Amino acid sequence: MTDRTPSRTSGTVRPARRRILQAGAAAAVALGASACARIPVSSDISATPVGQAQDGSAPYVQPRPPSPGADPSQIVEGFVRAGVGADDDYAIARSYLTAQAREAWDPRSGVTVYAADTGTATPNPGAPGEITMRVMALAQVDALGVRTALSSPSQREIDIALEQVDGQWRISRPPAGVFLSEPVFEILFAPGRVYHLDPALQRLVPDVRWAAAQEQTQALLRHLGGRPAPFLADAVRSAVPAQLATEDSAIRTTGSGELRVSVPAAVRALPSERRRLAVTQILATVRSGQLLGEVRISSDGVDLTHEEDTSLHRPLPGHRALGAAEQGIVALAEGAPDAAPVRLVPALADRAVSDPSASAAAGRAAALGSDASTVLLCPLEEADGVREVALGAPAAPPRCDDTGRTWTARHDGAPSLLVLSPHGPEQDQEVEVPWLAGREVMGLDLSADATRLLVISSREGVTELDLCAVVRDEDGAPRAVTEPMPVALPVDSIIQATWYDEASIAVLGTVEDAQGRALVHDLAGTDDPMPDPPTGTTRLVGSALSGVAYCSDESGALHRSDGTAWTRLALSARGPSFY
Repeated sequence: MTDRTPSRTSGTVRPARRRILQAGAAAAVALGASACARIPVSSDISATPVGQAQDGSAPYVQPRPPSPGADPSQIVEGFVRAGVGADDDYAIARSYLTAQAREAWDPRSGVTVYAADTGTATPNPGAPGEITMRVMALAQVDALGVRTALSSPSQREIDIALEQVDGQWRISRPPAGVFLSEPVFEILFAPGRVYHLDPALQRLVPDVRWAAAQEQTQALLRHLGGRPAPFLADAVRSAVPAQLATEDSAIRTTGSGELRVSVPAAVRALPSERRRLAVTQILATVRSGQLLGEVRISSDGVDLTHEEDTSLHRPLPGHRALGAAEQGIVALAEGAPDAAPVRLVPALADRAVSDPSASAAAGRAAALGSDASTVLLCPLEEADGVREVALGAPAAPPRCDDTGRTWTARHDGAPSLLVLSPHGPEQDQEVEVPWLAGREVMGLDLSADATRLLVISSREGVTELDLCAVVRDEDGAPRAVTEPMPVALPVDSIIQATWYDEASIAVLGTVEDAQGRALVHDLAGTDDPMPDPPTGTTRLVGSALSGVAYCSDESGALHRSDGTAWTRLALSARGPSFY
């Protein structure tokens, strides 16, 4: 198999799954002829298209069993297009395989998503039982349901062996998993969220997973009982028993549309405290799927829905906006045009600051001082208690998390992040991050659950965005940062990325000729464009809770958008953020 993957920041904006910043507006997804999975079969050509459309009126073609006398290319083509049929454990796709391969092949080991009309199946002239399948891969979904988008199309070559069984060609060495063109994948698969627990057992942490839409609830429950995504594995906990991954749950929908899920008896057998946590995880996970009605959970015949722990919450990014004025930090809520700006953070009212951050949950605020190398820490609402931390080098904009700590990094190339404590230097930490070696951290942002971390870094002039997680002890003290999951974005250079809601991020970047580009990137892999920001924009933030976005430039020119256009505000402020 050959992969060719240029820089991670190239790509195109995919069709929107939802309208950004405009509640209730539905995004249209165009489905053309390439949405079909039928393949023309012909033995007159040496390379046959894989996944080419035949009937543009159908979203996909029902899989068909092998035709008598089909040649090796036709068998491979039929096997690939049979990947659309998950019924009876992919029974039709298995009919293209030898008896031994039929037993060994695991269709749920992963999905290769490829560009429509790019695949071919080419026979080996010297070996009639060998076929080389070539596809232009766009993304990969692994056995955990974790989707990894490639930064650009990657040519993959898969050698497939066949042999004759009772005079008919059958595949003896199939490729791993299934292969679906991108339009077909978008129709047949859907994203959901598996919810883990933070180490303090106070917050739910989402983990985006993809599954076949017709079995999404069952697949999400299996994933919940299994392993977290690799980047989260060391940072989260779970109260759910492993039997959820190995024993199928009984799922049915009532006439009123209520979804009833009977999970393994091991759930009911849990101690009461752990059972409440497990039930809460299960309910949150099931509700994240494509549901229209209520959900009820039972185990061993006993309804457990009422045991949901409502104190275990899903933290979301804030809806209150702030920015840095000529002095101090101001609220960005609009008032009368001639009204004086509302000053926040009394302790910094007379200070020249930039890049402010705040956490309402922790009651803390932070900002860079005028020299860009000093971080100012203080209470959000009290008039004193400022702590100044001189870093000796310019620093990344500080970010407050809801444990009261402030995260930043020096622009000196050190492979580490700084975690500053509100309680003094003796509790400050420098967390080593080996994968940052050779990079300069340009920006970072903590999710509202204080577990997932976005890091923008630069290496030899190329900017990269990584999603990783913070490994904490039960008191919330950071111990490490996990290995990252790269995030591919349709921009050439990344300026800023901040959390927009619990599973999507607001991105400011540039494309060719340094033209600004703003978008919301869903961690499920889709991108929804915002209006192009004004020339010179250096910071952009958005919040799903507030329904608006703000952007600013170095001069303090501040703009606001509800998703249709950017409007210049009378108020001047730099470095907007939400809390």
